[in-house]
Amino acid sequence: MDPRLQDIKGRLKEAAGALTGNDKLKAEGAADQAEAGVEDLAGEVTSKAGELANQAGDYAKSLKDAFIEGTREDPAP
Repeated sequence: MDPRLQDIKGRLKEAAGALTGNDKLKAEGAADQAEAGVEDLAGEVTSKAGELANQAGDYAKSLKDAFIEGTREDPAP
């Protein structure tokens, strides 16, 4: 489930539990919100890891190209 929808679902459950005095429903709502936060963070970490992997690949290719051209200079900015 989309983390945003999971968060909304959790907020609704938590509010319903608060209105009805149902502590179990309140706790489920809080858990749903926490799960949404973790899923959202995991998505951000995965995205950033992909970006870093691409940058590392680009850097490795530029090093290889520099070595093949005989410059052997570090092409890092």
